[in-house]
Amino acid sequence: MTFDIGSNGTLGNGDLTSATVVYTDKLTPPEITPENGFNYTGSGAGPLGWYDGNTFYEPGTTITIDNGVILKPVYRNTYYTINVSAGSGGTIYPGVDLHVPEGTSADFMIIPDSGYYISSVIIDLIRYYRRTRYWF
Repeated sequence: MTFDIGSNGTLGNGDLTSATVVYTDKLTPPEITPENGFNYTGSGAGPLGWYDGNTFYEPGTTITIDNGVILKPVYRNTYYTINVSAGSGGTIYPGVDLHVPEGTSADFMIIPDSGYYISSVIIDLIRYYRRTRYWF
């Protein structure tokens, strides 16, 4: 899995913005402090923790996550809910509503069934034509 600070700070000696960690089964994400090698410059309020695109993790909590997961530091205070639904003739992935912290993103793939095509996608009451992918 990867710890990723992006443009909101540095890791380790100050030259890195992400670091891949190899682990077995369980992981305990560290506190996001300079003493632990995380120089986070993002803003927000509330507890600072780790987010994998679906779930917020408090530092120090032992978790089980899959290889390839990217953990990003975020403040827990502001979340947005993205409601997901697809009509007949296709599928959207992920097909569940997501609670996304402010400052992070979510990616959805829209796949029509055989014999169908995507005529439009409606996002925040705005119709977008012929989209197969939308990034929030």
